[in-house]
Amino acid sequence: MPLNRELEDELNFDLDEAIEKIKYDDQFLTYMIANMAGIVEHSDDAIIGIDCEGTILSWNNGAGKMYGYSSEEAIGKLISIVIPQDHQEDLKFILENVNNSLVNKSETIRKAKDGKKIDVSITISPVKDSKNNICGASIIERDITKQKQVEESLRRSEEKYRRLFDDDLTGDFIATLNGKILDCNHSFAEIYGLKSTEQAKTFNISDFNPDDWSYLVKNLKTKKKIPGHQTMHIRPDGKEIHVVTNVVGIFNELNQLVQIKGYIFDDTERKEAEESLRRSEEKYRRLFDDDLTGDFIATLNGKILDCNKSFAEIYGFKSTEQAKTFNISDFNPDDWSYLLKNLKIEQKIPRHQTVHQRPDGKEIHIVANFVGIFNELDQLVQIKGYIFDETGRKELEEDLERNERKYRRLFDEDFKN
Repeated sequence: MPLNRELEDELNFDLDEAIEKIKYDDQFLTYMIANMAGIVEHSDDAIIGIDCEGTILSWNNGAGKMYGYSSEEAIGKLISIVIPQDHQEDLKFILENVNNSLVNKSETIRKAKDGKKIDVSITISPVKDSKNNICGASIIERDITKQKQVEESLRRSEEKYRRLFDDDLTGDFIATLNGKILDCNHSFAEIYGLKSTEQAKTFNISDFNPDDWSYLVKNLKTKKKIPGHQTMHIRPDGKEIHVVTNVVGIFNELNQLVQIKGYIFDDTERKEAEESLRRSEEKYRRLFDDDLTGDFIATLNGKILDCNKSFAEIYGFKSTEQAKTFNISDFNPDDWSYLLKNLKIEQKIPRHQTVHQRPDGKEIHIVANFVGIFNELDQLVQIKGYIFDETGRKELEEDLERNERKYRRLFDEDFKN
């Protein structure tokens, strides 16, 4: 008789329900008896009958497919033919359960005819004769190899990501919407000055900056994730730190935000370095602007990129902005070419003296320190300089020299007379 699929579904009911149906439903009992053999024979599970010594009495198609033995090969043999050598204690376990009239469910390893190991779940049910004496057992074995492989793959994956989580140099955490820390790594605990992850889990991250946490919760509901978020946190020990975080919302099947996970960087040192650099730049900008020497930075063709007020005054400009519209190379082209050539080799030229002609036509004598600015390929890309207007001193020296020559002539002529 062909297998009745509807009955097969019904037989998956609870055993007590099936017994009740048998008591009061003759048709169900008739179907059950008629189809039981078909159900057993066509099942994908291995259904094996053994006696109290472990000898195989029945062997369905499922067992044949799973283990590679035909019923002729299996029946009359001990059940140990499918038990690996290193699992021989399974035979003792089976027989003890049979003889003690115990129904047992467990997972173990079985061996096919070709030696292949198979992960199985087994259910052992004692079988009794008409006098209620135990005469054997029914064993149902299901191949769970693929399930085990998936579970093992998942376990390795979880271990891998747990190691990544634990060893990550960023502070990783998962928290509830009110900020209760559910999980975190060592880096997270260190960032917040805590001795361990267990101690960290006694705190609420929301307490480190309540207003900011409220902002994150509100925006994650719509944005799902907030990358590169910068804020200040106050650690439990009172120290203020600057953090950069990437936070991601965890949502349930109803698309409701239920948890938050984040990856935190302690950016305090960089922030302090930036602030220090900013103050330093402000300081040196003031020194640059207030310097009595003419300070400038120019391209190789002499285009003035930056300069201070003293530079503008030396060259007769009304402002630094006006000065930046000129090329310093135009004030003495031959001298500028000389500087370019020598800076590529010497990198700096101190106390360089030359004459420049200002845009208003006035000639000035300057003394300058020139320094080359090089890129990572050691190529000269810009020139900076610190210029002194020595015109007045030079004129004074020339006047003094003329006077000395004049008085030397007078002295010599007087001596002759």
